Amino acid sequence: MRNKPEILAPVGSFEALYSAINNGADAVYFGGQSFGARAYATNFTNDEIVDIINYCHIMDVKVYVTVNTLIKEKEFNEAVEFVRFLYINNVDAVIMQDFGLIKYCKDVFLDLTIHASTQINCHSLEQALFLQKLGIKRIVLSRELDIDVIKDIASIDNLEIEVFIHGALCVSYSGNCFMSSFNGGRSGNRGRCAQPCRKFYSLVDFEGGLIDEGYLLSTKDLMTINDIQDIIDTGVSSLKIEGRMKRPEYVGLTVKSYKDAINGNLDKDTTNNLALMYNREFTRGFISKVNNNDITNTVTPNHVGLKIGEVVSSTSNYAYISLSSELNNQDSIRIVGDVVDAVTINGMYSNDKIVQSASKGMTVKIRTHKLVEVGSEVLKTTDNKLINKINQTLKKKIGIKGKIYCNNEYLYLEINDGKNIFSVKSNTKVINSSNPTYYLRFTDQINKTNDSNYYFESLVNEAKGFFLQVSEVNELRRTALQMLDNLRSKPRLVRFGEYRPINNNISKDEFKIYVKVRNEEQLLQAIKLNVKDILVEDKELLKHNNNISSLHLLSPRIKRDNSIDLVDFSSYDILSPYSNIFNSYSMNLFIGLGIKVVGLSIELNKEEIKDIISAYYRIHNVIPNTMLMAYGYQEMMITKHCLINKSEGLSKKGCRLCYQKQYYLQDENDKYPLIDDGNCNLKILKTKPIDLINRIDEIKEIGISSILLDFSIEKDINIIYNKYSLGLKDNLNEGLYEGHYEEGVI
Repeated sequence: MRNKPEILAPVGSFEALYSAINNGADAVYFGGQSFGARAYATNFTNDEIVDIINYCHIMDVKVYVTVNTLIKEKEFNEAVEFVRFLYINNVDAVIMQDFGLIKYCKDVFLDLTIHASTQINCHSLEQALFLQKLGIKRIVLSRELDIDVIKDIASIDNLEIEVFIHGALCVSYSGNCFMSSFNGGRSGNRGRCAQPCRKFYSLVDFEGGLIDEGYLLSTKDLMTINDIQDIIDTGVSSLKIEGRMKRPEYVGLTVKSYKDAINGNLDKDTTNNLALMYNREFTRGFISKVNNNDITNTVTPNHVGLKIGEVVSSTSNYAYISLSSELNNQDSIRIVGDVVDAVTINGMYSNDKIVQSASKGMTVKIRTHKLVEVGSEVLKTTDNKLINKINQTLKKKIGIKGKIYCNNEYLYLEINDGKNIFSVKSNTKVINSSNPTYYLRFTDQINKTNDSNYYFESLVNEAKGFFLQVSEVNELRRTALQMLDNLRSKPRLVRFGEYRPINNNISKDEFKIYVKVRNEEQLLQAIKLNVKDILVEDKELLKHNNNISSLHLLSPRIKRDNSIDLVDFSSYDILSPYSNIFNSYSMNLFIGLGIKVVGLSIELNKEEIKDIISAYYRIHNVIPNTMLMAYGYQEMMITKHCLINKSEGLSKKGCRLCYQKQYYLQDENDKYPLIDDGNCNLKILKTKPIDLINRIDEIKEIGISSILLDFSIEKDINIIYNKYSLGLKDNLNEGLYEGHYEEGVI
């Protein structure tokens, strides 16, 4: 029989930490002041982290700290020092995204456990095997996987698998969203996502005709509580709750609900309670192979709450509400019709009498801010009674066994917590007592564990016939429990090694222009232009290999088939610029795996690129073969959910509508072209292409060995290719869009 998986809780504050632990969390995760994927959360200082680790270990709770952003070259040493701090202070695992940091820390911190962040976007068996080869102990899987794929990956020996089971969803494949980055300079890969997916958009066609509008990218919240047994049966090790930005009561309720579900104690009110605490409507997510149309809530990006009635009558200041569920004083509601009003209940009336509570079937009068319409829905958004119930959860305590006895005129207290057995001696000697009941006071005083972390499951008293001052007995108890705290939080032994870069003597190639094509039409144009180096993601296009001097297969963003290419990289010469290479250490890892040309992240600026190349040369004495995207509509997002398919009213993906005409996503400023990746994943492109033609000389001077012309929606590639192949600078247009080349991202 498999062990039950752990419940892993998000912690954004000390209050959330205590709520998680008291409600049954087996492990918690959080970030420090830097390098975490929630930069705007209330992250913890180093001193606070030490306190949390110690407390959690006392309470038999594991601690995972997020260091899961991409690391710039100049930040690398600081990131390493933070990981060193976590390692020597007994953290159970560090969650990472940056491949260079993973490789470095596996070399240097020999017993450090590393979990691969969901930002790595592991979505296949082959990727999981690759990560295991790097020394990863646990993988937080992509949230786009269904239960069958999860089961396959979870079958890998000696590899732990973690899946998200509840909370907010990213609409993009994690680690593959650049929308916040390119529309504001705040990188999601750096923990600073501005959540553009929660904005209002329109879907339009090539002529600008409106097809749909709303919050077209805003996902519902994941809830898998009714699928929990099927998820457990896959063999995963950890069930992860999202919510480091959520209130403590959310954390406590969600932990308790899923803990109860795992133990077969699911309450009939659980789903409603979870909805009351927070929901954008719920979806079972891709994990349960849900319909494409059930992923997003296009009506609102905010907390929906739970319907509890409707307005049956109203005046300018009051609404009469017929209740279908309980309503209490201090609850918050939202009245939704053509007029929307949010109200916190501070006095309500039934039959002209003020009441504190009203039940299903009653009609109550409440004060409103606006004249609301008859027939408007009434949604409860905060349930004060539920919040109070979670806040009143008893403090978790560890059960221990004790024995009181005397030896050589001293009183002893023996402690046994199942892991440690020891005895503590009183500071003063006992005296003989003729009172036959006095020794019972020893039991009473030792049992007063009060605000400590423990309670006695059993306490044997063998000290009959002796007397000791109550203050001395209390001190004995305090000393023993403090010693137990110290033993349970004792740091591990640490071992250190040295970073082992992968040696290579590959000299930088002569400057090249790589042309990436999306379809056969573009490929045939490139062949006609005598392009020397052509990149494709679609293997079907390799059939033209005899017609061209060098046709390369580019590593895809989302895996397309069941090959093993992503394990040994033997089928790939070139690493995509969407592979999030942010430092020389990541570059070295992939060159060591056989990559001949490394695509630099599209989020880097020229100074950061200089830092990477110079650092690489300093360590390896060679300049690496690097590629910079110089032209193309940058892919801001790639998503398994297809908003075109949903907006067009279709029930199943695979419609190929995006091949029949050009669609755009439009906000208040721009129109973003939409294309398919060839595998029914939707790509959202930047509204205009990056064009670095006027920077070519500078690019060469920096040491970059090649540029990429990335063609996607272009019908004719001739003009752009000829401009770059001939070095024709664009003197007439000084307003060329240059992406992050100058400013970079925070």
